[in-house]
Parts: sequence; structure tokens; C-alpha cells
Amino acid sequence: MSQPILAVYCTDDGVGRMTEADAKKTDIFYYCFVRVDENGALSYAELNHADQLPRLREMNPDMKIVLTFASEGVGFGLCTHGKAACDAVAERMVRAAMDLGFDGVDVDWEFPADQTRDMRERDNYVRLICSLREQMDRLSPDRRLLLSLAVPATGFCFGSLEGCIDGVDYVNLMTYDINAGVHYTMHHTPPRRPNTDIVWGGSVEESVPAYLAKGVPREKMLLGAAWYSRTWHNVRSDTDGLYAYAGDKSDYGPDYPWLKNEFINKNGYVRYWDDTAKAPYLFNGEHFISYDDPDSVREKCKLVSELGVAGIMVWEYRYDTDHTLLAVMRDALDD
Repeated sequence: MSQPILAVYCTDDGVGRMTEADAKKTDIFYYCFVRVDENGALSYAELNHADQLPRLREMNPDMKIVLTFASEGVGFGLCTHGKAACDAVAERMVRAAMDLGFDGVDVDWEFPADQTRDMRERDNYVRLICSLREQMDRLSPDRRLLLSLAVPATGFCFGSLEGCIDGVDYVNLMTYDINAGVHYTMHHTPPRRPNTDIVWGGSVEESVPAYLAKGVPREKMLLGAAWYSRTWHNVRSDTDGLYAYAGDKSDYGPDYPWLKNEFINKNGYVRYWDDTAKAPYLFNGEHFISYDDPDSVREKCKLVSELGVAGIMVWEYRYDTDHTLLAVMRDALDD
């Protein structure tokens, strides 16, 4: 098996924070986002530090720097009806990536048929991905541009991806925010399936067979890690808070360095470890926090080898302000 891939997503504010040490540990750097509206027009409002690309390349000439495209509202769902429409928006996306000096395109469509409930969007998604590869090969015949997809855990929004997967280099499994929108406390990014029958939306290890069934080869999959937490408030529990009813659905919580400094076994919060799910969590009698830490990301890196996938990716770089988790992941992958 080739060297496992370590990829990071990074929004605009974090691009300038990339250090040389981190760049040398990173194989793919995803710059987020260019937005696509309902007419297929592109918005660059979140791309204010694209002038940093030469600096990133100087620090690691081998690192692929890929531009991530996401919907503006339901933009992808409305601008992909028919092959001509897909070809037009695909050409626009590829030209944008090439003109700005990127090495490829990443598609973050959240999610086909999820917002509009128009099941034709599943076919439109496949058509768009095929169009992107066609436009890449036409516009860049001498250099293969990288094409990747950011997709949800277990692939609930897809029928099959077999129709487009040949042209895709990597499928990035967003195995986080799992069951984040429910009133029960959960692991939001567990490596392995927890021991519970309460509402459950998957884990890292369960997502791989789910995508194999949709036609994605394991050697194209990147597992997902999270450098942010999810927090449930008003939790009703007399024990450790796990799988308890909460008065509120979860919200985004502190990043890992903030958790280390203010929450983990501090200020009334106790750190627990679920040895079945291989996931940490915090509880203070009222507030519950689910997150990734060095132990859980090492477990995910172990799964890369165990499941035979291409590597691992993380959302997102700017949350690792003390440069801890990236180093842990690189070391774990290289063991």
C-alpha cells in the first residue's frame, strides 16, 4: 500500500496560519470556498488569501492545493438540470481553479435531494461530476487535475456513484456532525460504532462499507476527523451524560486547544472515554461535549490501514492553533 494521504480543509482565515512544519506533513490542502449560485455563477467572497498559494507551494512543492466549491443556498441543485447546464458550470469551475493556480477541484454539495427533496438531483450530481472530469481533461490535457468529493457519513443522499467514480481521485467522508441535530447526546465523530440503539447515523468504520455499496473503491476514500466539538446543553443525566436527553440540539463547541486549556478535567468538566466507540467526551452535569482528541484520531489513522482506504482528511486546519493534532495524525499514519 502507498503512503497514506493526510488532507486538510481550510477556510480563508486559516490559510495564512499554515506553517512550514505543517505544510510538510500535508499531502492535500483544500481551500474553502468558492460558492456556486442557482445560475451557476461563482462568488469569490471567501477567497481573500489566494495570494498565499506561492508561499504554500514553496513550503511543500509536493502538496496538492485544491479549490473547494460549495453551494450558495441550493445553487448546485438549481444549476445542474441537464447536460448542457452541467457542462457550463463545470467549465466555469475548472477555469476558475486553473486561473487561480490550483491543482484541482473539490465538490462540497450538501446534499443532493436533501434540501429540495428533488430526487433527480442524485442524477444531476453524477452528471456534474462527469462533466467536471470531461472539462478537466479538455482544458488541461497535459496535466491531470485532481477531482475530489466531500460526502456525508453513510452516503444517505446518494443512489449510486458508479456512474462518475472512474473520473474521481478521492471521496472524502465527512464522518462528523453525526446525529448532531437530535436531542440526545451523541459522539459526533466516533471511529467505531457505539453500543447504543438510540437514534444513530453512523461512524467512521460503518461509512466505508456504505460507500463500497455505492460503487466507491476503498482506495479512493479518505476518512474524516474533526478539530471542533459539538455541545449539548440542558442535559438530563445523573451519570456521565452519554445518550441522555438534552433540552437543546447540539451546537458547535470549542476547538481542541480551547478544550485542553479550559474544559478537559477543568472547570467542572470530566473527561470520559468510550472504549467501544473509541471516542472521548466531556460532561459537567449540565453540558455535554463530543470531540476528537489525539487518542481518537490515532484510532482513525489505525482504521486507514485496517480498512485499506487511501488516507484521512480533517475539517478544519484553522482549529489546530497549537499544531498538535496534525502532528499526531502524520505520525500515526507513518507508523
